[in-house]
Amino acid sequence: MQMERIAAMTLPQKLRIMLDMVMTVLLLCVYAFQIIGKTAHIWVGMAIFVLFTIHIFINRHWFKSVLKGKYTLRRIAMTAVNIALVLAAVTIWN
Repeated sequence: MQMERIAAMTLPQKLRIMLDMVMTVLLLCVYAFQIIGKTAHIWVGMAIFVLFTIHIFINRHWFKSVLKGKYTLRRIAMTAVNIALVLAAVTIWN
């Protein structure tokens, strides 16, 4: 069943998920400053900034719809996760 769901996804959906996965890995790398070193930390930080910008542009409709509609338990949880990820991203730039 899981493979059917993946096969049914459109290319833009697959690209969004891939972008999210790459951003997650790079976020972990940015936080591992002692392991990757200063130069890699700077380059990974610049890459993640570009990817975050692309991500926000691609998902700009989310900002328009965040205050609309009914909030189910799932939607509350997803919004909380999104806010936590934004806060994590902001800590990168400090």
